[in-house]
Amino acid sequence: LFRSAPLAFAGLGARFELASGLDLKVSVAGAVAGGATLDAASLEASAGNPLGLGGTLSVGLALPPAVTSGHATLTLPILAASGAAELRDFELGLAPAARELRQSVSYAVPLARGVDALVSLEFARDRGNVAGRAEASALLGIVARF
Repeated sequence: LFRSAPLAFAGLGARFELASGLDLKVSVAGAVAGGATLDAASLEASAGNPLGLGGTLSVGLALPPAVTSGHATLTLPILAASGAAELRDFELGLAPAARELRQSVSYAVPLARGVDALVSLEFARDRGNVAGRAEASALLGIVARF
């Protein structure tokens, strides 16, 4: 599909400290490959020590990577009304009818230096870019940084 197509990619991410202990992270990325355009974006706000336990509360919105525009041409043999076989081109849209949106809330509490306990809830609307498909998930885990 993208065998001889030009490819371009750009991404940008930033973190802003809005106030002491209150951060905002923003990221956007996009790519063009042939006739297809892909993009992704996320926004996350986090507050340090909101419950007095030394943890971090984060709330986020994300549009996961997805094809947002483009088409492909598929050439198939068909049987014409005259009975002769011929090749015909069919245009296929690559962009889905719906775009997935993820909403998340998480809380991390430090257990030791570089080790946190994490509780996270996530809700995805139009999951997998399928209109009307919703999915919720919960995660309880340990995060270690080294």
